Amino acid sequence: MKGKTGMITIRIEPEIKDLIEQAAVQEGLSISSFMIAAATARAARAKPRSTKRRHRDGAPAYLHHACHTARNGGPRGYWAVGYEAARHVESLQPSSVEDPEKWSEMVDEFCDNLLSDAEQRQDPTLVVAWFREHLPNVMALVPSRRHEQFALGAIECYHDGKIE
Repeated sequence: MKGKTGMITIRIEPEIKDLIEQAAVQEGLSISSFMIAAATARAARAKPRSTKRRHRDGAPAYLHHACHTARNGGPRGYWAVGYEAARHVESLQPSSVEDPEKWSEMVDEFCDNLLSDAEQRQDPTLVVAWFREHLPNVMALVPSRRHEQFALGAIECYHDGKIE
């Protein structure tokens, strides 16, 4: 068995083993060869999974989770959602912006101008407006009565220097 160093051991019902053995004999193969051929053929048909984070409704699962926590009385409410959205804003590139460099420039502008201005003027509506325009699917998760809380979390993230 030169080159074959991997091993898989499985326990199956005797009836299934008999069924596989009969099929292998009909194909003129050993049980091992039959199972390898069947498993390899099935594996080749399987679609590869994306390595990207799963997104629902254009927003990543961690934001859905943060909103769920906020809805259910989480300790920091939608402030935490805003903080996390701002912290990961670079990775939230919407499909409407195809060029990653363009998105990076938009995020830089958001951080350098808008967040610092919102922090200085204590005006969270600037942050809400930016998220509504550029990441409407994220803002769709936040009830309108909680927009200010969301924006204050984003401003605090900027103040903490945590925006990636």
